[in-house]
Amino acid sequence: MKKLLFPILILSSAMIISCGGGSDNNTASTGGVAAFDSLIKALPDEQILDVRTAEEFQSGYIDGARNIDWNSQSFPIDVNALEKSKPVLIYCRSGRRSAEAATYLRNNGFTDVRELEGGIAAWQAAGLPVKVNPETEHSHNGDGPVSLDQYKSFVAENKVVLVDFTATWCGPCKILAPRLHELETEMSDKFVLLKVDVDRDRPVAEFMNIAAMPTLVLYKDGQITWRNEGLVDKSLIADKITSVQ
Repeated sequence: MKKLLFPILILSSAMIISCGGGSDNNTASTGGVAAFDSLIKALPDEQILDVRTAEEFQSGYIDGARNIDWNSQSFPIDVNALEKSKPVLIYCRSGRRSAEAATYLRNNGFTDVRELEGGIAAWQAAGLPVKVNPETEHSHNGDGPVSLDQYKSFVAENKVVLVDFTATWCGPCKILAPRLHELETEMSDKFVLLKVDVDRDRPVAEFMNIAAMPTLVLYKDGQITWRNEGLVDKSLIADKITSVQ
């Protein structure tokens, strides 16, 4: 048994060496919110890259960030506008897409890529500011992104508002959607409908303590008059809207 000890030690040492992190340019570089914020303030030539969709970007982004969607086919072309020799500070919503994009950048000649651990969700949770396009900050049209400021403004400025908290992966939400669309057409003079995607519009969902989808919230003059979690009949929704007229 003593004769086997030395080979085993050699093998173990080799495994430790082979599994250790290298120091080449492909090594991941991530940091928490405080470190990322410090880098932004300290680096005069930083290139801040937001790799979320354009809709996500418009709902709130870090000041100075450039939006290049990681999932777009043009990403490899668009990132050529960045300077490979200068630091790139990269983030997405939670960190997954930015990690993939950062690996791509490192493998394609970018020498200093820093990732925001936890993404912009962690940034906002830490109370750090985000920018919103002026034309969308306090208004909302269609089914696009909804910022918290937009949400508060919308329910305050419209007499009766029905808010649909939904998610793209939610089965009951897909059943409820056509019912709401029919009501929106049939009772267009009695209320306005606002759709909030709990993943895309996370600050709004957290503000409203949304725990299940779908959740409907009915407002009258900025005050909540009814709230319902789960699938609900069209007739009951119509009755609730009529009752606050």
